[in-house]
Amino acid sequence: MIRVDDLQIRGYKIYQDTDYFCFGIDAVLLANFIIREEKNKKNFFEFCTGNLIIPLIVYAKVNSRMNITAIDIDKDQIKLAKDSILLNKEIDDYISSDIEVINDDIKNFFINKDRYKKYFNMYDVVSCNPPYIKYGSGVVNELSLINRAKHEESIDFETICKAANIMLKSNKNFYVVHRSERFIEISRILKQNDLEPKVVQFIHPSKGKKSNLVLIKATKGAKEGVVVMEPIIVFDEKNNYTEQVLKIYGK
Repeated sequence: MIRVDDLQIRGYKIYQDTDYFCFGIDAVLLANFIIREEKNKKNFFEFCTGNLIIPLIVYAKVNSRMNITAIDIDKDQIKLAKDSILLNKEIDDYISSDIEVINDDIKNFFINKDRYKKYFNMYDVVSCNPPYIKYGSGVVNELSLINRAKHEESIDFETICKAANIMLKSNKNFYVVHRSERFIEISRILKQNDLEPKVVQFIHPSKGKKSNLVLIKATKGAKEGVVVMEPIIVFDEKNNYTEQVLKIYGK
């Protein structure tokens, strides 16, 4: 079922397919992580964008002209993304010219270079909320679209990092949210692709529980040296969002 959700940011809204995969707190935390770390960056490329949730949050909160390009392999999600852009034109006439969405496989950056070379080395920020689970691992959902969103079925993290490297300008930043249990592996793959982890923030479901997600900022061509931020605790002892999370949500 297609529904319209209010992002509660200056009236912006987004289309979601409740039978497919609605955005979660990981997307919200990644978007705000990007906003916090970046100052006046105008060129932004989003991989595995889904229904455009992360670019829309960034665009709505930054509240200034940006050049955003977003890609996803799923044509239905891209249709929702395009519909959300049109829906929000009543708030911002520039949104349709500021945000470009592409329905394609990221691997085609390497196969069809002539089509994509205009994007190479052009971006200040690249971000991705990727599939978290290795192909062949974890619980498999009967819906193949959900499998593709959760599992490295269509693309793996190494390919995503290779693509981020060719899209970024030198000394610019790649942002990702991923499972904490894969942190060492993720860091190794980033470094192998000349993306040096510079800022890390672990996310915990509640106080005393182990971290399940991690936010990472990695800089193209940077020297070693990382800052580990104060962790994010999502729920308090009453199973309500913590003040820390409510502040991120803007409540």
